[in-house]
Amino acid sequence: MELAEDIRGTDIKTCAKDTIRAAFDGVVRMSKPYYAYGNIVVIRHANGLETFYSHNFKNLVKTGDVVKAGQPIGLTGRTGRATTEHVHFETRINGQHFNPNLIFDLKERTLRKECIKCTKNGSKIVVKTQIPDNRIAQNKK
Repeated sequence: MELAEDIRGTDIKTCAKDTIRAAFDGVVRMSKPYYAYGNIVVIRHANGLETFYSHNFKNLVKTGDVVKAGQPIGLTGRTGRATTEHVHFETRINGQHFNPNLIFDLKERTLRKECIKCTKNGSKIVVKTQIPDNRIAQNKK
């Protein structure tokens, strides 16, 4: 798996028509061809988080569908402004992009254990990793 990053997301190189799976439970907000993104699926999750999966050969879900983490949502392709098969993966909080590597270790294909903290700074949202404070978690038991 090869990764290429830009400020808006990560390109995950795949074979043609590999299965794309939902990162988390959520509701499909968009599933359609969309300009340079080609065929795109956007899933809205809890707390304003959205995940974007684009350049799909085929979308397997429709707008309004409820999806579970790990559920197939599309097949990888090279639609839109893509020249090779890959999935362009983005994460956003309340519409603002942030680096998906803050929540996923894409090279190891695992979720990170750290929490993320989102704070408002003027009109922007700042997203940072935050090591959980076990004392707080233990006090809530």
